[in-house]
Amino acid sequence: MKFLYIDFEFRGVSERNLDLVCMAAIARDDGKEVYRRNFWLFKRPHEQRQAISFLRRLIDGGYVLVSYAMEAEARSI
Repeated sequence: MKFLYIDFEFRGVSERNLDLVCMAAIARDDGKEVYRRNFWLFKRPHEQRQAISFLRRLIDGGYVLVSYAMEAEARSI
């Protein structure tokens, strides 16, 4: 089974529109780590595009998203 563990960090936890600071991701395939990536997102459009591309590629490849607070992670995506 393929799992993609994601975690976003942001600032301004009480605001409606949060500033994303970074995203950490670990991809595992049959329990073995395949990828480990960190993306610094705050005011870095190039890294934002890389993070989106990375997520799309793995989701299209059959990875299942896993996170502790999925509502917050989904809003971040």
